[in-house]
Amino acid sequence: MNQLYPQQLVTDSLKIDQLVAALDALAQPCRLQIMLALSQTGALPAGVLQQQLQLNIPILSSHLTCLQEQRLLSSQQRGHEQYYALADASLIQVMRLIQTNYM
Repeated sequence: MNQLYPQQLVTDSLKIDQLVAALDALAQPCRLQIMLALSQTGALPAGVLQQQLQLNIPILSSHLTCLQEQRLLSSQQRGHEQYYALADASLIQVMRLIQTNYM
């Protein structure tokens, strides 16, 4: 293997398509706000997200569904409330990197 490029380049078109879909989901301002908020607070119920981001419930629900479909968010029922969190701890680092370098 070449010393300058020790790892394989990603050439799997399915993986590339999945990455593009995830990045496309983040390219929408409300979805990025949701991800940034959850990276700062940890899991939150939908009602708190709705109040903090001042989104109406159908729009918030649509964005949360999109982020879940892209495996960026996870959800868990706690009592009568649905809590949402970043799907993976590494996403916290990604969101912090975005916030530090681009905001």
